[in-house]
Amino acid sequence: MKRIDALSIKSKIALGTLSQIASKVAVAVLSIFTLRYSTQYLGAEVYGQYSTVIAYVTIFTLLTDLGLTAISSREIARRPEEAEKIIGNSLAMRVILSVIISPLIAVGGWFLYAAKPGQVKMGIALMVLTLVFGSVQSVTSALFTARHRNDVPALLGVINKAAYLVCILAAGALGLGYYGFIYAAICTAFLSALLGAIWAAKHIRLRPMFHIDHWKYMMRTSIPLGIIQIINMLYYKIDSVMLSVMRSPKEVGLYMIAYGIIDVVMSVPSMFMTSLMPSLATADKETLRRLVNRAFDILAFFALPIAVGGMLLAHEIVLLISSNEFVGAAVPFAILMIGAAFSYLNSVFGFASVAVNKQSRLLKISIMTIILNVLINLVAIPHYGVAGAATATLITEIIACIGVYLVFRSQTGISVHFTLIWKMAVAALAMIPVKLAVDRLHLPFFAHFLTVGAGIAAVYFVTVALFRGIPTDLQPILQRLIPRK
Repeated sequence: MKRIDALSIKSKIALGTLSQIASKVAVAVLSIFTLRYSTQYLGAEVYGQYSTVIAYVTIFTLLTDLGLTAISSREIARRPEEAEKIIGNSLAMRVILSVIISPLIAVGGWFLYAAKPGQVKMGIALMVLTLVFGSVQSVTSALFTARHRNDVPALLGVINKAAYLVCILAAGALGLGYYGFIYAAICTAFLSALLGAIWAAKHIRLRPMFHIDHWKYMMRTSIPLGIIQIINMLYYKIDSVMLSVMRSPKEVGLYMIAYGIIDVVMSVPSMFMTSLMPSLATADKETLRRLVNRAFDILAFFALPIAVGGMLLAHEIVLLISSNEFVGAAVPFAILMIGAAFSYLNSVFGFASVAVNKQSRLLKISIMTIILNVLINLVAIPHYGVAGAATATLITEIIACIGVYLVFRSQTGISVHFTLIWKMAVAALAMIPVKLAVDRLHLPFFAHFLTVGAGIAAVYFVTVALFRGIPTDLQPILQRLIPRK
């Protein structure tokens, strides 16, 4: 631990990014086993009820944060000598918010799902405990993020996912059914909070603090960001809640299967931009311009093949992680993967805006997109179900990406160069003929999946390299991967 703390900032950023990449790969693998076991053990109907609980509670997670985690990380980066004070006050504020809001969320769920099975309402009442534990875990993560130690939250994320898998396997072996999965989620949230607190206590004296002046400053600074985060969460998750109210639990299960994969995919831009957050917060305008453009190129480089590849392999991916009972999740998954590409690009401007304290100007964009999202869902869900909900998300992701970029550019005077993105787009489109060609071979399922995956990845990288579209920061890494003669 001390050796890592002694590294340079650049080395810490590299370590944090690489460790988070490794952790996301591990989490993705664990998620595949988790989703497959959950869907096969619970079945479509009960899994849909469990998914309803998760969707409802998750949408209120940010009410216990209100932007405090991101602002705490920024403030520690600017004033590292006050880390203990910032974390202590944030811890007290987060826990109090969680304790106050959790019962209200449980009561709201009881009324919203009055017509649904009783175990949905009881599941919500139990699951709100995860909000209290999650608030502790996220506060401690802010400390490590500010100190360029994202390897610690990355490791905790893997431990959390592994613990959850072990817990649901134990619940299944004991025949605990639906409630066993609820208890598993609560236990793993507690474990993550405990480990995060123990780790943070090695660096600072971790204890709640009640400095009212500091509370007032943090609330003034964080609430605009918190509102934006809540609105962004709403248009990212409100469709799941609306679907759970307007359609059957089985359809919610299908949608959450799609989202289960999307959540893993969507962790990449957040992980990458979180690692950059301290550098963005302390950068001058020219450095900020360079960082934003480089981040945009890197995320675009991954966003486009992920979107096209996910669309091409939607059917296979859904079958791989679940069963034929959930094959209806393929269409919403394909649509959501396209929306994920725009969310990748959007994250660059959103995080950069927070870093330079311009987040309050994004509020109008956020409000507009959530209203549009709700209106589209009200029309689309009754007629088109899960496909309509996914389409609503796609449309609002596109509008949000354009709007956030325009606001960021007007507030900072920083523009993004789109020189490389058209080359990446051509390379991504070149993946389509590969999929069509492999389909004609009629290979066994797993062989077909591996062949298509390897083929479209190879075509993308080769094509973008021929067009000289590989971002400068990635070129040394790829050169090391290619053996020299």
